[in-house]
Amino acid sequence: MQYSSSKHGAGPADNFSQMTANTPSSNIRYKKDGGPDIRCRSSKQEEHGTVSGSKPVIQQKSYGIPDHVPKEKDGTPDMRTRAAKDWVDSKASECGTSALPALVPRKKDGFVDFTTGTQQQQSYRIPDHVSKKKDGTPDMRTRAAKDWEAGQASPLSFAPKTSRFIFPTVFNANIRGGFRKKIDELRDVLHQNFVDIACITETWLNQFIDDYQTHIPGYRTFRRDRSDGRQGGGVAILARKGLTCAILNIPKSTKQETLWLLCREPCMSRVQTHILIGCVYFPPNANAERMNGHLLSILNAVRRKRPNLPILLVGDFNRLCDHRLLSCSLKQIVKYPTRGLAVLDKIYTNVSDWFSDPINLPAVGNSDHCSVLLRPTTKPPLLKCTSV
Repeated sequence: MQYSSSKHGAGPADNFSQMTANTPSSNIRYKKDGGPDIRCRSSKQEEHGTVSGSKPVIQQKSYGIPDHVPKEKDGTPDMRTRAAKDWVDSKASECGTSALPALVPRKKDGFVDFTTGTQQQQSYRIPDHVSKKKDGTPDMRTRAAKDWEAGQASPLSFAPKTSRFIFPTVFNANIRGGFRKKIDELRDVLHQNFVDIACITETWLNQFIDDYQTHIPGYRTFRRDRSDGRQGGGVAILARKGLTCAILNIPKSTKQETLWLLCREPCMSRVQTHILIGCVYFPPNANAERMNGHLLSILNAVRRKRPNLPILLVGDFNRLCDHRLLSCSLKQIVKYPTRGLAVLDKIYTNVSDWFSDPINLPAVGNSDHCSVLLRPTTKPPLLKCTSV
């Protein structure tokens, strides 16, 4: 005999269905107080309303995250990947930070947290050409790992696969002043060409301009401004962060506009452990004898301590007579004109075989000087530097 549940309450069939619905599942474990033991997987699934034996499904598309953006296991975008960062930046620029999905990880101050991401997922996406440690993380002692970490991996890698040693990529430009106004264009040039060291002449900076106004992300700025009250001039060196650099102290009494850095790459030979970078600006109608004497005194002093030191003299030499520099086993490798029909922006080195032919780049801003890019060769000879 069955009863309907319209007026007289629930019948036996309905009571049986309610009892079976509230009956605890055999796969769920419970504590002594009757609550589910969430340490058990089946209890967790029951608490979240999922079917026993299946994993919870996260509707990632409902939050508007594209399929090409890598995601974490919990559905949040992997902010350690370039695609996730670009998508978050584009979304924030279009609609503002408040329009970002709730799954985007944030810090306590509300800004996007770019440091999240599992180590296993990051190791899975590391390209084959990037050296890795035993735990699968990139070996940051290598150049390829640093470039990939910065999101700037390129076929034109700084560390050629055919070479055991690494030499820096050098950029030389006379910007004709306006360093602060041209800093955005200069930043793009350095990042696009993967420059390690940039030698800038005629910065036109002075003591009233702070260092933070000349900062470029990913680089450290070393500068020497004119201190005699004259306008114009000045030199600066931008060194990539992670490159070991030490500035050479020059007597303050000298008025020559030069700046010297002793740099070391992560992978260099035991004989050639460092490389000397000299940024030089020789103004027109200046005293050539004083400049040559200054350059030779610095080179001789450094070579006495490091006989096999590789040398790169980079800058705007104008009409400086260079027969004394060429007699010190240095070679001028820029062969094309950099201003009009004259070769003014030069590079002198004693390791020319370690570099490819200089590349002519357009001027920075409204400067009338072409820029020079020097990249290491893919097949350098295993030879010692020539010492004096």
